[in-house]
Amino acid sequence: MSNAANERRRYARDSSEVLKHSLNDEQLTTLLQFERFGWILKFVRDDEADPLAAVYDPDHDRFAALQPDGSVDTDPSVRFRH
Repeated sequence: MSNAANERRRYARDSSEVLKHSLNDEQLTTLLQFERFGWILKFVRDDEADPLAAVYDPDHDRFAALQPDGSVDTDPSVRFRH
């Protein structure tokens, strides 16, 4: 593996760990279950009116939203960019 590829992987893993600190307990519990199936935490929008954690399934190229109560919206009204 090239040094650049290794660096990108480490950055992605590190940034995901930082994002996890923004999740509440319910979201984190759900995320940990989803990670077992390959889902990745992509971003967290910390908006008091509409908090959102976006997860991505690279195997099926799809996004879902982790709601504050830990539920998952697989057809969120928010549009995601790649």
